[in-house]
Amino acid sequence: MPRVEQMYALYQAGATLEEVGERFRISKSRASQLFKAAGLKTRAEHVADRVPAMYALYQGGATLGEVGEQFGASSHRVGELFKAAGLKTRSNAVNYPVQDLYERYAQGATLKEIGEDLGVSHEWVRQLFKAAGLETRSVAQAGELRRETSRLCAEDRRAEIIDIFRQVKDPAIVAERLDISTKLVREVLSEAFSAREYRALRRNQYSEDELFGFLREASARLGGVLSVNGYDEFARGRSTTDGRGWPTHQTHLKRHGSWRNALLAAGLNANPSVTMRSFDTDQCIEAIRLVTHALGKVPTLDDYGRHARRSSGALPSEATIRVRCGGWKQALQMAGVFPPLQV
Repeated sequence: MPRVEQMYALYQAGATLEEVGERFRISKSRASQLFKAAGLKTRAEHVADRVPAMYALYQGGATLGEVGEQFGASSHRVGELFKAAGLKTRSNAVNYPVQDLYERYAQGATLKEIGEDLGVSHEWVRQLFKAAGLETRSVAQAGELRRETSRLCAEDRRAEIIDIFRQVKDPAIVAERLDISTKLVREVLSEAFSAREYRALRRNQYSEDELFGFLREASARLGGVLSVNGYDEFARGRSTTDGRGWPTHQTHLKRHGSWRNALLAAGLNANPSVTMRSFDTDQCIEAIRLVTHALGKVPTLDDYGRHARRSSGALPSEATIRVRCGGWKQALQMAGVFPPLQV
């Protein structure tokens, strides 16, 4: 008997009958027989003793799986126990007021919502209605109902949508705050504002002080003269306290005309302005002659361009030469330098 007690202690600790048998070198069925002979119940027998409590939970709306999870048995085992006790399951008995449920459904509740309230699947609710001869909505109809419900919700919150948009100036943020779709927010805004008013609000999404604040924070963190690339890298992924993303350098350019002007307006250091030198036709011709002498051959347009870029502005660009002289070949001819004959 002490050996059986050891086996049962192992079983009570969570081991299966098969694991108990392996541990004590006997078969699973032999372990079950020893427990029965000693008046010790297996878990299956314990579960069977609790069928009334299980069925009460089931009648309260739980599924077979949920009952089984509560009592440590599979949904199949729970179904078998109910069947053996002569208890009906919802597959062949309706224990709910179908008309009341259907009235909720007709008013807009989904099959899923009704099922969640009952503790059953949406498909079970569908079959329940079907058995009662009640029609359910198609997928398309359900989608249209959801959209209509969302539209009504958006219309009811019209004033709220407009008020928040005036603050944050971003439809996506409005939608996130109110938990409705961005599309519906845009529809409300398109009715509330003219195209010009909407563009003006969006364009002024950031105040002058906010733009200065972005530049100053980035400059303080990065150090030195703030560059366009450095700012954009720093701004990427950042947002304001109300959820707006930081603007790119383009916003600063549009507001102040140039990056340098934006930095100076924010009270930051900026690189000195570069005054572009203007070259006349004679200077362009002389530049071609200088490059020809340096190369010891008639330069191609690419040859000349490389020299011009290395000159740091002392030589006109190839684009300037073509504009002043009417084209590259004409420029060579005007400089007295002729391209090789095409054979």
